[in-house]
Amino acid sequence: MTAIISLTGVILTVMAATQGHLWSRLKQAEDKAEQVRAHSLEQDRRIGELWDKRREDAVVIRLLGDHIDTLEDHIRDRREPPPPPRPEGL
Repeated sequence: MTAIISLTGVILTVMAATQGHLWSRLKQAEDKAEQVRAHSLEQDRRIGELWDKRREDAVVIRLLGDHIDTLEDHIRDRREPPPPPRPEGL
């Protein structure tokens, strides 16, 4: 009878230790998942900022190209100086 109680005690102790270990691992996994989510959100924010800057650059490049076309037309038509002024923002 003592052996059965002792065996039951060992089994309960092992189960409690296993459960504690599993809860610890679950907490670690949740913490890691939260870190990954936070990193992903930060990357999304940074990518969004880079795309916004890229669009701004594209607008400036387009304006520069249009101004160069205007200057070339001015030269081709042999117009008198001064050339057309630069658009604002360039």
